[in-house]
Order: sequence, then structure tokens, then C-alpha cells
Amino acid sequence: MLLGMARGLLMLVPLALLSWPLATAARGEPLEDTLARVFPLAARQLEATASTLPETEYPSETLPDGTWDTTDADSFTSGFLPGSFWALYEYTGAPIWRTRAERWQAGLESQKDRTDDQDLGFILFTSFGNAYRLTGQESYRRILLTAASSLSQRYDARMGLIRSRGDLDDEDEFEVIIDSMMNIELLFWAARNGGRRELYDMAHQHALSVLESHVRADGSTYQTVNFDPRTRMLREQGKEQGCRWNTTWSRGQAWAVYGFTVAYRETKDPRMLRAARLTADYFIRHLPSDEVPYWDFQAPNIPKEPRDSSAAAATASALVELSQLETRPERALRYREAARDILRSLASPAYLDSNRRTSAILLHGTAFRPHDRFDTGLIYGDYFFLEALLRYSKLPERLTSREPQQREALLSAAPSTGEAPRNRERLFRFEEGILTPEATGVDRIVGPVTLVSEGALVGNGSVRIPDTFPAFLEEHFTDTTDFSTSFYLRVESLPSENTDLVSFLKGRTPLGNLFLRRNGTLFARNGPFEVGPRSNPMEEGELYRISLSQKRESGSFAILEASLARGDEAFECPFASSRVRLSTPRADRLRLGATTGPLDLVIDDVRLDTALP
Repeated sequence: MLLGMARGLLMLVPLALLSWPLATAARGEPLEDTLARVFPLAARQLEATASTLPETEYPSETLPDGTWDTTDADSFTSGFLPGSFWALYEYTGAPIWRTRAERWQAGLESQKDRTDDQDLGFILFTSFGNAYRLTGQESYRRILLTAASSLSQRYDARMGLIRSRGDLDDEDEFEVIIDSMMNIELLFWAARNGGRRELYDMAHQHALSVLESHVRADGSTYQTVNFDPRTRMLREQGKEQGCRWNTTWSRGQAWAVYGFTVAYRETKDPRMLRAARLTADYFIRHLPSDEVPYWDFQAPNIPKEPRDSSAAAATASALVELSQLETRPERALRYREAARDILRSLASPAYLDSNRRTSAILLHGTAFRPHDRFDTGLIYGDYFFLEALLRYSKLPERLTSREPQQREALLSAAPSTGEAPRNRERLFRFEEGILTPEATGVDRIVGPVTLVSEGALVGNGSVRIPDTFPAFLEEHFTDTTDFSTSFYLRVESLPSENTDLVSFLKGRTPLGNLFLRRNGTLFARNGPFEVGPRSNPMEEGELYRISLSQKRESGSFAILEASLARGDEAFECPFASSRVRLSTPRADRLRLGATTGPLDLVIDDVRLDTALP
């Protein structure tokens, strides 16, 4: 009580004069002096946020000018500001932080009845979960129990999984993302705080199923997995915010470490401990020398790639807890030291926003690198940083000091197997001034397709696909499982409806294909099923390069990838990259142009590569 009163009085002193020690930190810890600076800085930043934002707006990431971009209550990020206020209340005991937390979380209560999304744990356990833990207020418990009941409706007993997105009765797709591991704690908590026992079983089974479908043998993770809900068969494993299907998005890896650690704490199932170890070891093993990961562990331009401080913060918090749950002392020490090293780096001038460059606490977060949202402050990075520091400050015993491990990020792409297939390469350049199959080498030209010289993309001539359909080029080849195409494109005007742009087919059956949306984004499909995220929007009149490829992987699976780049920029990370199950693995033709709706675009330098039998 006296300690809480004393800390409350400290809030009357100007923040610049404060030097707050972590009262329960072990003496002599290498982080002690560094950690003592963080909470005053956090208080300063969060106080500024509270004074500038209305209570109905919730920060997500910082804008180029350093201010917060905000969301409504239904965003997965909305609970992290009140959660951060609760962290300051826990540390200081000052009533002002409880008041602020309760003011901002009040607008989140309505989310407890949602059944259309998995993110109730992110939204409500970070806010009302901390509120109940620190105050014991009964109304908060009831809100959380309602939220858990709502989330449980997304659980499918046949699949043994919580559906991440989509309608509850969707019979075409059943998508589960690794982020779901951050929401099962709400179910575990509810089961031991007055909720149904089935909530525990759902959370436990979901974690077991995710271990099977999302975690690779080396401990790395897929972000997205899609199932056929009618057959329960795996349909797709891929990426959304990472680089490629077989690389590892670092924040997704953090969600896995955190979620499996929670699952082991709640179940004591040794399979969950093995999963936590496996994913944690992978994360630690792939850290660069300053302990803060790149946004993707195998991003193509390391060490020039952006970091993600939020992935570091969430993993540090999980590692502190894992070190206390670990049954082997040498592993416990390893995880605790790894957490310490990460926190030391995050609390350094390189990552801590000591000079008020932004409204955030941490710098250099990556929200969504493929959509150019990087090198920013992230409210969830701040939240997990404070949570990790609070957890670390309560560790019971002193560590033996050592220097951080020296290691570099590993650039380990999936190894190729066997010899590369022999390819037949074809390039169609449209330079002859005549648009006929004989002049161009294209097997089939359908509809009012024309040649243009004025405004040609490359060389003296390009092909114009008009806003009348059907209008397309078609090239035939010996059927094969491995094929790719790339071409230059300029959109003259965006379509009035989603329209097919390029397709590989077997006869009339589509395999991999790309559609152009009314807003200028592209999306890939495997037959009729959408694959991966959408591209950044294209602008009318700008020059782009597009590629689409399929490569047989194993059994009935293939790798489907689609890329978009400006002008002559190199293709780096595809916007869609997934391991997909094929109903028809072999294609025998490429179709470029519109069959389902009007397009208005110019194309050139069409390259087609097909594997020879």
C-alpha cells in the first residue's frame, strides 16, 4: 500500500525529473540501469497520446510525421493502448493510468459479442484481461466470459480449429492464420474463471492442430493455412505479411512462440512445451547480432531489410515466461538470457524513441512490409515491450552475466532437390507491325486486340487489350506441371468489375490465374480459390511488370506465386506465394487478356517458360 502511494505521488513530479528503478529487478542485472529509463519514457509518450487522442480512437502505427494513425474499436490493435495504460498502472500504482485505461477500454466492450472475427483475444484480453487481473472487478470478468463464448462460436469441432476469417458457415474455405495462437489465451482463462470446460478443450485442440498444420520441421512457421471445410483436406499453406511461402515472417514466429508458451502453461501438455521450444529456438537461432529480427528471416536483401521491433518485443515477453515454465535448467537459462539480450537492444538508443521522433515508445517496427508499411512505431510493439519488462522485472533470481551471443541472420531458403527441369523459353515482342499469329508467334488472337506504336511500352510496338471482351492472346504448349510467365503492363483505365488478366489452363480448366480488381489490385487464384493477399494497387498510366508461376512441389501440391513490380524494378517478394493442392496439375496453354469482363490495358514483352517433358 505504502509503495503504491509513493509511486502515485511520483506522478506529481515532472516526468523529465523522474528516474524510476524497477523495484523488483534483481540487483546487479545488466539491464537494471537501462530498464530504469524505459518506464518514465513510456509514461511520457503515453501521456502525450492520451492528451491528443479522443477516447473513441485507438492507435495502430505511426505515420511519416510521427503521429499515430488510428482505428475504430473493431481493429485487432484497439486493445493495446488501454493495455499499455494498465502496464503503467501496474508499475506505478498511479490512479491516473487506471482512469485512462478504463476510459479507452470502455469503447471496446461492444466487441464482446462479435462472432465475425478471431481477434477478441487481441482486443479484449489485452484490455479487460489486464483490468480484471489488476482490479478483480466483477464486471470485467463477465465481459471476458462473454467474449470467450463469442470466440468459441468460431471453433469447428470437425476441423479441431478456430476459423480465423470468413463466415461461420462458409463451405468453400476454412482459413487459419498463425496469429490465432494469440487469441486462445482468452479461452483458457475463461475455462478456469467460470466458463465452460469446453473452452479449454477448444483452445488445447486448436493449438495441437496449428502445431501440425503451421509449424515446419525446423520450427519455422507458415502464416496462413487454408482447408477445404467439406473434406478437411489441406488446400493451401502460404504467406501474407512475409516474403514467400517457405520463408518465415518474424512476427508470425513471435505469435507462435507466445501462443505455444501460453498453451503449455495452461495444459502442461509436453507437446506444447516441445512446440514452444521448437519455435523459440528457431527465432533465437535466426536473430542478427543486435537481437532484433528482420521483418522476414529470409528477406532477400538482408542486412538492408527493415527490422521489426514488435516481433522482438512479443518474443521477449514469451521467452521470459517460457524460462519460468521450462523443465530443463539449461534451457530455462538460455531463454531468460535471450529475453534479456533482446530487451537490452530494444532499450538502446537504436530502438527506444528517447528523442520523441514519434508518438510510439519503440522505433523500427514493420506492420506490413509487402504493402510498404515499415520503419514505424507500432502500438502492439509498445505493449509487448512493457509487458516483457514487467515480467522480466519479477524474475526471482540473478543471472550470471555474459556477453550476448554473436550471430547473424541465416539466409536459408528451402533447398532445391534434383536437377532443374529443362525449359522452353518464348518471348513475344510485337515489333513486326502486324498482329497475326504468323507475325507474332502467338497461337491464337481473339477479339478486338490491336497493335499500338504510340505509347509502346518496350520498343516500337505493344498490344492493346481494349475495354471490350472477350479479348485475349492464347499460347499453347505441351502440357506440363512447371510454367511461368512475365510481361510489361500499363493499365489505361481500371475495370468496372473484377476481371481475369492472365490464366494458365488445361483445356478450358483454369489453374493459376490473376484477376484485376476495380481498385487496381491483383489477386491470384488456384482455379476458383483465391490464394494469398492482394497486391498493392496499380495506378492508371504507370508501367508495371507482372509474373505468375507454378512449380510442382510434391504429390498433388505445387508452388503458386505472383509478383508485381514497377517499371524495370526487380521482382523480390511476390505478393502471393503459397503451396497449393491442385485438382489438375498440368497446364497446356497461357491466356493473356479478358474473358469475364472488360479490360483496358497495354502489354508487351510477354515471356513464357515451360518445362520440357
